[in-house]
Amino acid sequence: MKFMSISKKQKVPDVDTAMKHFFHASHSMKKTARKGVLLLVEDDPESISIIAGMVDGKAKVISVESLRMAREKVKDVGIDNIVCAVIDYYLPDGTGLDVADMLEKECPGLPMFLISSDEKIVKKVNGDRPYLTPVLKWDLDALGVALSL
Repeated sequence: MKFMSISKKQKVPDVDTAMKHFFHASHSMKKTARKGVLLLVEDDPESISIIAGMVDGKAKVISVESLRMAREKVKDVGIDNIVCAVIDYYLPDGTGLDVADMLEKECPGLPMFLISSDEKIVKKVNGDRPYLTPVLKWDLDALGVALSL
């Protein structure tokens, strides 16, 4: 896994890594006549608007604000229709890791991005869960590039 350095002690995934993780979802959306669903688990309205704008119509964005709502939405939408998940770390009723673990059990290999403004969280998560790409919230360029494929 390639990294870009943000300090001497800390490393986060670079844009290439984020794009590789998203390739599967992008390819799935192109192969089907219907648009796949990007599940956005985020409770900040500004972040929701920014991330939904990055998708630019390539997927149907369904936004929920909590772990409980994510569980319900996955049942409603159907896990097979979800092609990617973007998950905030801090949620009102749990963490983004709870959501990611639930999605990984339901759909192994689903591309997922965990966003956080806390560099310590990003560093800790990086490599801990190979199915999850951590992205710093203040540096959403990597996520934007991946979602624009």
